[in-house]
Amino acid sequence: MWRWRGLEYLPSNWGRCVVTIGVFDGVHRGHQALIGRAVEVAKHRDLPCVVVTFDPHPSEVVRPGSHPAQLTTLRRRAELVEGLGVDVFCVLPFTPELSKLSPEEFVHEVLVEHLHVAAVVVGDNFRFGHRAAGDVNLLRDLGRRFGFSTEGANLLTVPGESVDGDDEVQFSSTYVRSCIDAGDVVAAANALGRPHRVEGIVVRGDGRGRDLGFPTANLSTTLHAAIPADGIYACWFINRGRRLMSAVSVGTNPTFSGRERRVEAYVLDFEGDLYGQRACLDFVARLRDMERYDNVQDLIDQLHVDVRQTILRQDPNEMAGTQVVADQKRGLPDHALPGKRGSTRCVAIVGAHVAVDLHDVSLAISVDQLPLIAGGRIRVADASMLVQVRGRCGISVTREVSRRRTQNVGGCRKLAGCVVSRTGA
Repeated sequence: MWRWRGLEYLPSNWGRCVVTIGVFDGVHRGHQALIGRAVEVAKHRDLPCVVVTFDPHPSEVVRPGSHPAQLTTLRRRAELVEGLGVDVFCVLPFTPELSKLSPEEFVHEVLVEHLHVAAVVVGDNFRFGHRAAGDVNLLRDLGRRFGFSTEGANLLTVPGESVDGDDEVQFSSTYVRSCIDAGDVVAAANALGRPHRVEGIVVRGDGRGRDLGFPTANLSTTLHAAIPADGIYACWFINRGRRLMSAVSVGTNPTFSGRERRVEAYVLDFEGDLYGQRACLDFVARLRDMERYDNVQDLIDQLHVDVRQTILRQDPNEMAGTQVVADQKRGLPDHALPGKRGSTRCVAIVGAHVAVDLHDVSLAISVDQLPLIAGGRIRVADASMLVQVRGRCGISVTREVSRRRTQNVGGCRKLAGCVVSRTGA
């Protein structure tokens, strides 16, 4: 996909195209349907599809200081649009001069003279030109004058919250922002078609999390980023191709009388230096409100619960290929698995690697395809599975048993065909 900023550098041999126009902040499901329709029209006409968007947000130019919370960075928007099959992502710098173009001038200068548009696909609420004077009907009239077609697509809706369910809410960036502002990241994900993402750079914090046993990556977020309401969230932490589960705190750390609002991520099963690196957080679920604790130990106990809940709230389909370690401090309560109480502290996990603490030893399970461990039952798609019981000081195999039948290992039932290696602590 080509990425243009401005219209000065269009190829000299640029022909006709199909265009869709909008800010497209969030590239939510409504945007996706609209862009998908433009791609469909372009393919039918054997023409390139161009997404025209604006930077900065028009509101910031028309009403300085009114920039809305940003759902997606420009770079992220381009990535999402490319995945929809678009050929060109064209960013028009939204200047005071551009904002003063009349609807007729905008169409003639941008769409006709530069882009040589053959068809325009927009939402049926589309407005353009100075003071938003133009609408879809005017665009159709101008299209007949300049030789292009116009399609006003119906907007997608989501059921409202009334008792009778008759009301509907349109998928819009404003709706998604309201969900995020309320901390309802599940509703936001439903409208977006994916978890809401916050991007930034990892910076140094107070180091208090490390002292508590939960070192955090403090994210300095991008300007105008849409940050969810204060609270604790289950997230995915994305960094340099790695995708790791994370318990994230958004707020001021009231237990320590903090005043600065921060986004801090405790990344499960990660050790290393992240300072100065770009990272992203995909918000999966809200776990609880931000609370103040009377003493540090109460906070630490709650953090253990937050980590367990973070693992449980992840979508099983998203966990393939991830690694999770659940030890005595971070595992689930005893009732998480059947069998002798107190014998295991395991967690319902999907992924390529699972570790379970058995008092003095750790049980690690590695498989190519491991579906959901529900109530301790492990259903394995692949007939072969490796189970290793590891001591805390490293792996030292002392006994190996090969089996091809259902068996019990550390309270985990239905391990179909596996190799078991055991060692003492």
